[in-house]
Amino acid sequence: MNLASVLAGMKKRLRKPEPEQPTLEQLKQVIEQAERFDKLQALPVWEDILRFLLGQINTAAEEQAKCIYDPEQGRIRHLIWNSKRQIVDDMQGWIESTQVERDRIIEMFNSKENVDGGNDRI
Repeated sequence: MNLASVLAGMKKRLRKPEPEQPTLEQLKQVIEQAERFDKLQALPVWEDILRFLLGQINTAAEEQAKCIYDPEQGRIRHLIWNSKRQIVDDMQGWIESTQVERDRIIEMFNSKENVDGGNDRI
């Protein structure tokens, strides 16, 4: 074995695998999930849910601010506030990224249809 073959073998093992292309079924699932999010956001209760969650975050921040003379309690309250905020941020990010991905998928299929006249409709 020479050095070149050893390096080539190492390079093959260290190479990151190519990301798999999503299947048509996975693309449909993204579109369906985004449509469910659209329906959820269209409900009148959606704003009430967000107001409640944001109120919980504000209350946790207020409780954390009251602990100025107790650093340990302040640290605990800060973790609680940060956790609540992170959950709401993650939820909103999941919803928005799913909707953006849906729009990208639809645009991709529409542009492909316009280019080659294909019947690749989702």
